[in-house]
Amino acid sequence: RLIQLGEEKWRIKVVGVHGVNLLKSIKKININDLSKIIGINLHEPYLLLTFHPVTQEQKKTKDQINSIVKAIKKTKLNAVITYPNADAGHNKIIKIILKKLFNKRKYKIIKNCGAKIYSNIMQNCLAMIGNSSSGIVEAASFNIPVINIGTRQDGKFKPKNIIDCKYSWKDIYSKILKIKNGKLLNRSKKIKNPYEAKISLKKIIKMILNINNRDKILRKKFIDII
Repeated sequence: RLIQLGEEKWRIKVVGVHGVNLLKSIKKININDLSKIIGINLHEPYLLLTFHPVTQEQKKTKDQINSIVKAIKKTKLNAVITYPNADAGHNKIIKIILKKLFNKRKYKIIKNCGAKIYSNIMQNCLAMIGNSSSGIVEAASFNIPVINIGTRQDGKFKPKNIIDCKYSWKDIYSKILKIKNGKLLNRSKKIKNPYEAKISLKKIIKMILNINNRDKILRKKFIDII
């Protein structure tokens, strides 16, 4: 993408997403303790849902989240649901999940669980579902299948654990059932996450500190692609 924008190749260093490595390094919490912290039985298969509003599809937000909720309820699986981001339309999503997924024995809705809890919830879930970048960037490191719903992540490079899905509740329901029955689990096993950091933070710092030709750095050129 940077090369397509005309950036000089020598300026580009592929270092990966260090947040992924951080999540992997977080200490695991015993599933019994995690169940107590979350408040539902995580020994049973459960989904991890995060759905954000799509800026260009605000008029469809209610229909989209209602479709997802309907599919989840029909599977009869437990679910941990995190709040959406603060983009326009997030209140619609929160209102619907609080109303329709209010079942203390099956569903847990969390505003903000922090990196430690989130990492452990992710590692133990049957699958992630929604349109969060976390599913695209981080889930592959834990070999978790991801049902990516809609258009929000279009254009991103997607690892092999990603299962793209339309907004139809039938399509969402069908994809969840296939994972539940083990038919799509092989896609996420033994894959390498392309987003994991390739270079340590120490090496990145060293690269920055070793920049000594400031004149070359500051004189930007635009490279035409023919």
